Amino acid sequence: MLLGFTLVGFSETAEIPDPNFEDALKDLGFDITPINGSVPTANVSGVNLLEVSNKNISSLIGIEAFTSLNYLSCNENQLTSLDLSYIIIDIQ
Repeated sequence: MLLGFTLVGFSETAEIPDPNFEDALKDLGFDITPINGSVPTANVSGVNLLEVSNKNISSLIGIEAFTSLNYLSCNENQLTSLDLSYIIIDIQ
């Protein structure tokens, strides 16, 4: 039974359709597989800071998997929009 849960945990992935975004994540060590349009959510869900500036990225689809993200630097890319509505901000 435990093995089944382990396999399920590793099979959960976030869609990353932009190969430049996925390549940037690979460079940061968040993905070790060949470019395949996804990254394991377990590898990115705890990331607090993400620096992907100047990587020729046109889409950050999949950024919602970074559920602990506090800081994002993505300037000097080809982005035309960025939906961060999923982020819950706790202002005290």
